[in-house]
Amino acid sequence: MMGIYIAGDSGAYLNPAVTFANCLFRGLPWRQLPITILAQFLGAFVGTGLIYANYIPSIDNFSGHGVRAVAPAPQATASIFATYPQTFVPPASQIFSIIIPSAIISTVISALKDDYNNGVSKAGGNFFPLLTFFLFYGIAIAFGFETG
Repeated sequence: MMGIYIAGDSGAYLNPAVTFANCLFRGLPWRQLPITILAQFLGAFVGTGLIYANYIPSIDNFSGHGVRAVAPAPQATASIFATYPQTFVPPASQIFSIIIPSAIISTVISALKDDYNNGVSKAGGNFFPLLTFFLFYGIAIAFGFETG
């Protein structure tokens, strides 16, 4: 939500799947796709680096000084920065746990940005970032259990 408020009315190009869908269905120029996805990728790494730098003392306190572990280790902290599937989830379910939410996100964002959608005021208006926040919050709650 904050990224959209900061970036302005860009169509929520903060997610590569949404950017690709906008190229495919909404007329975003294909020449913008590689640089936009690269910027999203680099932005994610910079954001993660800032969070890591901020939380080094807390991570050290939880798992031990300089100790970094991934699940199933009891002091694992890697899930702060990455997602991991549940041990019982087969690969096909893992794939669909990504495809289905991505399709929902792309569809809802397209509906929110549609000037002809009578259910939303003029392309989402000032509520677009807030509605996008609720969209991602709902997706995380509904689809987050199996693959994080």
